Amino acid sequence: MDDGGTPYDRLVTTHPAVDITYERQQVSGRAVAIVRAFVVIPLLLWAVVWSIWALWSIIIAFVIVIKGRNPNWFWEPVSRWYRYFLHVAGYASLLVEEHPGWKSQTDYPLDVQVTHAAVQSRWLAGGRILLNAPLGTVIALLLLVDVALGILQFTALALMGRRSERIMRWQLGVLTFEYRLIAFGIGLSDAMPFSGARHLP
Repeated sequence: MDDGGTPYDRLVTTHPAVDITYERQQVSGRAVAIVRAFVVIPLLLWAVVWSIWALWSIIIAFVIVIKGRNPNWFWEPVSRWYRYFLHVAGYASLLVEEHPGWKSQTDYPLDVQVTHAAVQSRWLAGGRILLNAPLGTVIALLLLVDVALGILQFTALALMGRRSERIMRWQLGVLTFEYRLIAFGIGLSDAMPFSGARHLP
């Protein structure tokens, strides 16, 4: 008798969920909103340049179909970019007080944990090839939602001198799903975007 569970159960066990962790930081004061609006510009430009380099990750699905895994020479640098982009998003969205610097940090208040699996599904990799355009469209739309929520949060901080808790929770929810979807879309993980928990403050 096969006691290994369903194929989906085995997939979830083999590929742990992409987990977003967040340690609340106090971000308050109208001056913060004004200064952050300028400080974040070079960070966003650098993240965009790094993202252009990472665009070649669209070919990795073909590599996974052939090799059955995401090779270390790809996974390591792209996972660093992936984490750094989330760090910048957290700083730009006023979720984090600490400056993210110019490279991926190992310990940041808003972070993502993703496991490098020894084996990945060739079927899911093939699905990524077919669904590349729809996945990219959804990710782009989520980025726009991030920007809109960030603008609302800047406005709340500028007007009230403190962040809006409701907007903050929306930001965390959108970022959680978005970064799980990105990890799945670029082949860093086979975990489904809806799986796993988000550690709220």
